[in-house]
Amino acid sequence: MKMFIFSYPLLTEKWFVKRETLACSNEKQNTPSVVNGCVSACPTKSEQYGSKIDSFGCKTTANDTVSNNEILEKNRKTKEFVSQFEPSLPLLNKKWFIRRGRLACKNRSRTMHSQTFNKTLNEKNQVIGLKRDVENNSTIQDNVKFLQQQIEKETNLERHAELHAIKEVGKFITEFGLIVSTQRAGKVHEEAKNKILKNLQTKSKKSTSSSLFSRFSRHLNVQQIYIQGKAYIVENCVKQERLVKCLKDMMPANNVIVNKHLYERLEDIFQDSLHLLDTKRDRDILKGIFATSTSVKFTAKLQGVKSRTAIANCRDELGENIEKFRNIEQTSLMVSNNMTNEQQRQLTRRVIQKRKELNCKYDSRGRMLKYEQWPDLSKCLDYIFDNQDVTERAGEGLESHPRLKTEIRFRSKDNNTFMRQACEIINNISPPSFNISLSSCYNYTMTYKKNAKLSLHRPPHTKVDKLVVNLHYTSANVNYLCDYAAKYPENVLVDSKDAKKIVCADITPVQKPSKLWKDVEYLDHDWDQSRTNAVTPMTHLFLRTDITHQASSIRNNPTVNEVDILSPISDTVLHITRTGTSVTLINPSLLEPETTFRLFHEIFLLLTKPSLDKFFRNSNTGKLKGEFIFVVDNGPAEDPSSHLVQMLMVRMLKFLNLDKVIQVSFAEYHSKRNFVERIHAVEDKLLARHGPFSSNGIHSDVNIVPGSQKHIENMENMSQTVINCLQQGRFDDHPLSVFRGVMNSLHIFNDELHLKTFLSYSEEMKETCELTYKVNEVSSMLKDLSVIWNVNENFEGNYFEDYQSLNNSVPGIDYRTAWRDKYITAIYRVDNQWEEKELKRYEFQAIPDYIRWVETKGELHYLPFERLELENDMDLTKTPGLFRPDRLLNLLFTINSHPLDDMYKHFSFLVWLPESTTRDYFNEKQTSMQHALQEDIAREKWRQHSLYAKKVEELVTLCKKESISTKGKKWQLVERLVQKTEGDIPEDYSPNYDGDLSKVANTVSELRKYPVARLRYILNYHGIQTCGTKDEMILRLLLVSQNRYYLCFNGEEGELMRTISLAERIILQQKRQMILHPQYVTRKRTYTKTKCSNYLNVPQNITFQALQNAFKELKDYIKTLKSLRFKKGEELNLKNKSVNHKCSSSNSDDYEEYFCIGKKLKIKWSKEELGNSGWTQGWYSAQVQDGHVEDDTVRVVYFSEPKCVYTLCVSEYLALGKLKFA
Repeated sequence: MKMFIFSYPLLTEKWFVKRETLACSNEKQNTPSVVNGCVSACPTKSEQYGSKIDSFGCKTTANDTVSNNEILEKNRKTKEFVSQFEPSLPLLNKKWFIRRGRLACKNRSRTMHSQTFNKTLNEKNQVIGLKRDVENNSTIQDNVKFLQQQIEKETNLERHAELHAIKEVGKFITEFGLIVSTQRAGKVHEEAKNKILKNLQTKSKKSTSSSLFSRFSRHLNVQQIYIQGKAYIVENCVKQERLVKCLKDMMPANNVIVNKHLYERLEDIFQDSLHLLDTKRDRDILKGIFATSTSVKFTAKLQGVKSRTAIANCRDELGENIEKFRNIEQTSLMVSNNMTNEQQRQLTRRVIQKRKELNCKYDSRGRMLKYEQWPDLSKCLDYIFDNQDVTERAGEGLESHPRLKTEIRFRSKDNNTFMRQACEIINNISPPSFNISLSSCYNYTMTYKKNAKLSLHRPPHTKVDKLVVNLHYTSANVNYLCDYAAKYPENVLVDSKDAKKIVCADITPVQKPSKLWKDVEYLDHDWDQSRTNAVTPMTHLFLRTDITHQASSIRNNPTVNEVDILSPISDTVLHITRTGTSVTLINPSLLEPETTFRLFHEIFLLLTKPSLDKFFRNSNTGKLKGEFIFVVDNGPAEDPSSHLVQMLMVRMLKFLNLDKVIQVSFAEYHSKRNFVERIHAVEDKLLARHGPFSSNGIHSDVNIVPGSQKHIENMENMSQTVINCLQQGRFDDHPLSVFRGVMNSLHIFNDELHLKTFLSYSEEMKETCELTYKVNEVSSMLKDLSVIWNVNENFEGNYFEDYQSLNNSVPGIDYRTAWRDKYITAIYRVDNQWEEKELKRYEFQAIPDYIRWVETKGELHYLPFERLELENDMDLTKTPGLFRPDRLLNLLFTINSHPLDDMYKHFSFLVWLPESTTRDYFNEKQTSMQHALQEDIAREKWRQHSLYAKKVEELVTLCKKESISTKGKKWQLVERLVQKTEGDIPEDYSPNYDGDLSKVANTVSELRKYPVARLRYILNYHGIQTCGTKDEMILRLLLVSQNRYYLCFNGEEGELMRTISLAERIILQQKRQMILHPQYVTRKRTYTKTKCSNYLNVPQNITFQALQNAFKELKDYIKTLKSLRFKKGEELNLKNKSVNHKCSSSNSDDYEEYFCIGKKLKIKWSKEELGNSGWTQGWYSAQVQDGHVEDDTVRVVYFSEPKCVYTLCVSEYLALGKLKFA
């Protein structure tokens, strides 16, 4: 434009100013007005009397006073201006400027006039409607009447025709429809106007819809709307947005019409056309074009296929391929005559290379694998089938292979997740560009190298015959501790540990290993599994919880008064992965056996390793972390309920000056749920790849004595070889850390025998025990701990003080120092000198999520960690294992072993188990109770035989000689030997009881003389439960005989009522927290499917508001049992009231009194037994510490030698006359 102005000096700024002035004057003259409720635009003088066009195409009105001389002068200058530049630009003549001037005026007028309209835009910023910016409530009929009045007054023919045509448009809108096409209305307008003007007006060009609406809206109260790009005229009486939306919903979509049309035309030729194309690339391009222009679904229908994945891929790749082709055109030079032959050849090769790149659909081996497109695929699949199966579906997750042959984990028996649901979850949480089919999800479980390491099959050769009711409960407890550690990672350490099976030398280290690339030959006979030449790997996993994905969803939150179920405002789903760093310790199995003390010392060894310092050190304080959590199996050496383990936990807390030490385990027979089991699979793969380890690496002698120096050196060499082998593996993208285990010389504490002796004492002797322990000052590990962690090198402790901490009986302290349950033990520091944060002296325990049970219509879940933190009921901190299923089931079974069939569903609601599991538990307990009675009677029968006086070891030797089984209890061994040797069979045992309670002893001392068989028989005769210990059965029989039958189960009934009352308070608290804290954070899946294994039907009368009334039937049941027991006691009393004679003691003897704890005995020692010990022969006084009637053994402590515990065979000593009461 600048160049244009400088070339033509007459085209100055004044010219543009003049054009602006004329445009403004036209705008003022064309301002619309409202007359009698009708929109009107009064014609200007130029419109009435005509106007002149100047040489530049601009209108000049009649009011303009321009002299003829000025006009002539202007035309002269114009001709000179045009003629000067006409040779160079011949098209820029006078007509061109006239056309430009007319167009500029029209555009300016149209632009200024369009600004008087209100535009309605949609969400895509597109115009969907126009209407005048003038408020008018008149109708089209009113406008037509007003126009008729104006027509009668109008004298100008052209003006008269215009008003008449607009009146006809108004009638047309009223008569032929409320919605009229703007162009159709324009035709009506043109026809009506031509009838009046006839031949006075030539045929004009087609007008635009906006200009037609501008002309109509001056006189008619109408508005213009756009539907699918087409303009329509409607009366201005409704909102444009609602009208457009309503009409669009009624009309079919354009794509539906287009697709239908294409399908009719191409149905018969589309598939043949695809076959006609030569290459797959051409066919993909055709599919991509159709899928882009229509849809993937329609293209699949047109092709006649069901799967739409391939067509979607063609559509997605079409744009990329076209872009590549465009780049070829841009980068490839065109052949020209000035190119040499060499340049043309190079150009040809370049074009050929570019076309090869275009024809190459995939690089290297083919398309990208799904895990390459989204690396988190395997982690998400692992999380869905493991952690979320436990937290959301009340399932049991995954478990390792029973023989640890592979690192792939298998679905547990009660896993409630299916691949279809997992596929939907993956597609929901994955990036928008990622999509995976169901078949690909199946592939990524076992087939590909980079997979989730899980199998949808059950683990082979595994079966748990025992009924385990605490599995879900213990899994929830473990997850609570892991989530707690994830919340406070700076001060909490989680160590998941477990000992792998032994690695034997000279044989295959892994029986039936997985497939290997290496050609390995295995021995035929390699069943030798002795520990003589073997090592034991002990693996520790320092657990870490990673949140891989977090998804939140908002839900409507209705009021409590309107609905039965209160839904939380938001749900947050956390996708987590339990992983960590692995550390393995290797010990020779024979020389350094796996004991509780060795496992206790392993944590001290790990504390001295520099590479592990980051796991133990608090980054805030620079000191040792204050809280240790150990996740273990429920084995004898690590059982949290073991007194030996608990005493060592107290010692660890004091020695390392910790705030808290916790040991937690999973339920029985489910050790494969431990997180560390995954590392065993990695270790097995490495061991199988290595092959057999040599036990003669240094000394190759054939006859090496186990435990000799040569044997020790060989085992050390084998241990180092196993260490080198395992160090080649990786877990969680980190190499395995493998070290030599704790040697005997490194032990800091060597008082295992003294500690076991203390624990074998009775409670009375423990209080008087003054045994102490101290550290081994020569241990090098102690010195390292002192330098690194500043532990006390002169540490000393007292057994009884540790025992007081364990029992919450420390003098002068009124707060808890230990939290003990069947599957968890927590020890707290005695003082309040914690380091990082205030110490809470209780542990999270699983609490049923009653509200979620109602919302999910029967799914059994425990409260998530975030909700559990909000519970503030003090009773929850007083009773460990409050809602542990086996505890509540035992209480329910004790008060009534044969309940009515309708009560099982109420029992299940209290214990939080499926009804089928509750029934199985009662059936198993009933069978066990009857079996115990039969065994007791059989034991009394065979106790009369002379063989029963022998020790168990002697009986086992006799069984081996007779080639019969050596398993079972003592009376069973006697029975087998008698039947094998055809010896004398004793008479059957008879309790001699006819139902007369007056013949039963009425004192505890006399009842203690009764055999357990007779106690069970009498209680069973009257329909009283015989479960529990002998003391409990004695108490029940004593209460029944003294007319106190209603008090027999008073304690159990009171405990059940207290638990029910607490559960009702918890329900009210959960409702309150749901209102106060509507943000519900859980670890769950989006899609769920219930199964009977984790489901309990919700009764129809149970709603959100009446949820606390769900225990009403159970409370009535307990009250009814109590009243029935009172009536039955009166019946027994009346029945035996007439009989008043002394009780018979014909069936009582003193045998079982020897097994009473605390009983004082006298034991005779002969000269041969004492030998050269310095003791004199004679009778020595002792006290019973423990006794087992089934094994016929008691453990005693002599008053003259209190530091030693002896085990005696009662029948043997009675037969020899060496045992009597003191």
